[in-house]
Amino acid sequence: MRLMVAAYEEFEPSLTPANWAQMMTNLERVVMTAGEGSLLVAETDGRLAGTVTYYPPGPKDYNRVPPEWSVIRALAVHPACRRSGVARMLTEECLRRARDDRAPFVGLHTSELMVAARTMYEGMGFRAQHTFTHLDISFSIYALALEAPLGA
Repeated sequence: MRLMVAAYEEFEPSLTPANWAQMMTNLERVVMTAGEGSLLVAETDGRLAGTVTYYPPGPKDYNRVPPEWSVIRALAVHPACRRSGVARMLTEECLRRARDDRAPFVGLHTSELMVAARTMYEGMGFRAQHTFTHLDISFSIYALALEAPLGA
């Protein structure tokens, strides 16, 4: 959880104390109780550099996209490891798994505060679908349509 706090603490000044506490609780729930998801981690020089949770198609405790989609949740990269490709590598691994799982789309959400994340996702082909308000900030649902795996 220390990685999550370090990765997300830049957003704390934009949230009320109660909303910051709720964000940390939400992230902890995703990381600690991935349920049907898989927690993926990246290391650099033997230290935790980043993490993301991947959910395959099917029923899941995430109702912001159709159940047949794969989902990416709680991508976090330690500030010392940013701009090194860790976030992209973790996202690409989620996309690989989604293709293997034959998901038609991969969905995720990110907030208006997370400019670097939105830029990366859009550069990878994700497109904003719609917005919602949570923790008094605007979030967008993003989707990426997947092609069938090679040889399928």
